[in-house]
Amino acid sequence: TGIVVMVYELLTPGLSLINAPKALFIPDGRETGVEVMREARKGHEALQKHVAERTENISPAPDWRPFFFNTIRNANIWSKQPGSEPVWSMFHLLFIMLALSLVLITGPLMVFGARGHGSSSGEDGAQGNPTMLALTATVKNIPFALYFAALGAGFILAMSGLIQRYVLFLGHQAYAFPAVIGGLLVAAGVGSFISGFFKNRPHLAIAIAVPLICAALAGLHYGLDHLFSTTAHMALKRRIVISVLVLIPLGVPLGMMFPTGLAMVKKTSPLFIPWAFGINGVFSVIGSTIVLPGAIMFGFPKMSMAAGLTYATAGLLGYFLAKRSVATHTP
Repeated sequence: TGIVVMVYELLTPGLSLINAPKALFIPDGRETGVEVMREARKGHEALQKHVAERTENISPAPDWRPFFFNTIRNANIWSKQPGSEPVWSMFHLLFIMLALSLVLITGPLMVFGARGHGSSSGEDGAQGNPTMLALTATVKNIPFALYFAALGAGFILAMSGLIQRYVLFLGHQAYAFPAVIGGLLVAAGVGSFISGFFKNRPHLAIAIAVPLICAALAGLHYGLDHLFSTTAHMALKRRIVISVLVLIPLGVPLGMMFPTGLAMVKKTSPLFIPWAFGINGVFSVIGSTIVLPGAIMFGFPKMSMAAGLTYATAGLLGYFLAKRSVATHTP
């Protein structure tokens, strides 16, 4: 029957976050019996209408959601129609991880609280109802737990879409992964050092860091494509340098958040510090579990928006915790 080839205009200004490409040329004019080909020959509007009316999603995969293998529409995923099983398996894994995290984090907290380790000094350990002590210790540390959970998940959400866009700019995953992860971690290390200057004013560190994080995410969202498209002709080494430098405005304030939180915990509930590290690590893994189904369904830009909202929530929570910490321990 012959082979019908559809040629798409893939290389457009902006490199990513572009609309789905349009069919430019269908060389074989013979009737193939393929419905989408017949509609394509009627013109772009007819093709778009046909694609929109299909039960499955056959539109070309854009750079901001490059999952060409996913032909299930979001509405069909939520209604659990046939074909949505792979995405739901990822959601099931997420639910299992959340349940295990809840048990393994709050369980030891309640046990230690019942033994009198919930307060910073342990003075209540031998007195009072053990159950009430456990509940009091757990409730006391819930805001800190939410803060460090948001930091863990938000970092992964912020990083996920960047790797995909860096692959397009640098040409290979082998360059994109170390550029994004290494660049963010180095910049975050600088931010951790800077946070030391705010040890007596943690609320100020958070008030500075969170707006900078949101502004950096917005700047990367709207400006990264233009920068990459204008510098794509440069040599690889220069592109790597540009890639790392671009991450500094994001990585530095990201790095300020975690040590600032640890400083607050050290003042108010020092025995919670191991949990702070554990919760942050657990929710980093949970964040990576959220990214894949989220990007498949909504695209990487929505994951960046989710990262901004996550850090805004952490900032709001951390600011009040910091103010309370300063007020409690002011001589």
